[in-house]
Amino acid sequence: MKSRFNGLAVVVLGYAALIGLPAQAALTVKLTGPNGVMVTCVDEGPNDSFSGLVGFVGCNQVSAAFGSIDITIASSNAPAGPATLTKNITLTICNAIPTVPGCGTSPAPSTANPYNFTIQISDSGFLLPSGTATLIDNLTANTPAAALTATGTVTSSGYLSNNNVLFQTSGATTGPVTLNSFATGSAGSASTVTTFAPPFAMTEILNVSATSAGTALFTATLSAVQVVPEPAVAALFGAMLLFIVGVIRRRTNVKRA
Repeated sequence: MKSRFNGLAVVVLGYAALIGLPAQAALTVKLTGPNGVMVTCVDEGPNDSFSGLVGFVGCNQVSAAFGSIDITIASSNAPAGPATLTKNITLTICNAIPTVPGCGTSPAPSTANPYNFTIQISDSGFLLPSGTATLIDNLTANTPAAALTATGTVTSSGYLSNNNVLFQTSGATTGPVTLNSFATGSAGSASTVTTFAPPFAMTEILNVSATSAGTALFTATLSAVQVVPEPAVAALFGAMLLFIVGVIRRRTNVKRA
């Protein structure tokens, strides 16, 4: 019996090792400015200003025409969990910094002629949570009142890929969360309850539309949280267990008698 148990343990451990070592891509950030040019930053790879720190990416795109997009820090806890993608973002709209050579050569942003930016972050190989859980996208503006705050909107959406594919947006989604101000105090969230099948990937995409010059700071976090049973469901489950235990005990006592 003992040898059979040991053999089974080896099989289980071997299977766990196989599923515990998924093909994992590096944390990747993509920035696209109003000029349509995309900059890609890969953890421990091209354009990463946090070289030497696995799981953290610093990335920026600068243009004298529109200003700069600066991901001061993007982080991922893959393959651990519960899965979380976080990034701190600073936008500097060019017309707010006229001392930069060539700045302001493009028309100033306006409601009719906004500067549009796209910011994407993705990572794969997440192992937790598993089963039913909630995918949550949180977006918070952090621009100080003392700063020259740009005006505009930012919309964020989160996506789950049970195929473990970077930047895949065909799976479950949180739906959009939109902020109509970049000033401190503006915040929102969107979420969906879905099934997570490790290893999985998560992607967060932000679309920013700036309608005036200035600075915009915000934080975006995409996370997965295991669904906790409702108290009533937990109580019902507990009552069922007690009932089953009681039936087993009664049968055992009858047999002994």
